[in-house]
Amino acid sequence: MLRLLLFSLSLSLVAGPAAAATIQGDFLGVFSGNDSVAQIQSDLGLAVIELEKIDTPAISSGGLSISELEFKEENEAISGLWNYAGDEQVDIIVIKAGNQYAVYAYTDENTEGMRNMGLWNTEVLDGKGLSHITAYRFAEIVPEPGVVLLLGTAALAFRKRR
Repeated sequence: MLRLLLFSLSLSLVAGPAAAATIQGDFLGVFSGNDSVAQIQSDLGLAVIELEKIDTPAISSGGLSISELEFKEENEAISGLWNYAGDEQVDIIVIKAGNQYAVYAYTDENTEGMRNMGLWNTEVLDGKGLSHITAYRFAEIVPEPGVVLLLGTAALAFRKRR
């Protein structure tokens, strides 16, 4: 009995932090069509880089995996957990079902710093079966050298003029 109690206590300690951070990110909206870097940048005005994608019925693709799947009667996945084991942090998860996709943002604030896992479902996509899940991160915007040179020249000209 004591052994069972110790086992369940150790299991809850191991599962506790992950369960606390397993959330669905902040909902950013539903969009028509297929998600791609260019489409997300157009729909949301955010610069992103694709990390990994899983097309169903696969449950993993490199670092991205899905588990704890719930199915509709037609054997279509409608909810579950996602996890990304890559080196980068996930900023956006896209859930694609039917001819629409839903976008969710993951931040340190809404995940307690554990941004590479979360819940997903197709509820906002009319409960249709999952087509694919894609993980993205925000792209760092690096100014082009010409822009830097132009701004530097303008600053020098303004300073000289004074």
